[in-house]
Amino acid sequence: MLTPKQRKCLELMVSGDLKQKEIAAQIKVSEQTICAWKNHMVRF
Repeated sequence: MLTPKQRKCLELMVSGDLKQKEIAAQIKVSEQTICAWKNHMVRF
């Protein structure tokens, strides 16, 4: 199950309007966290 921050991250990624760095700043996580979600979570 995804956390609220992960869900928001996915929504922003799908919209295609923001870069990963901007998404990270908006949801208050590091870019490395987003990379980890993308690389290590099956549902992400």
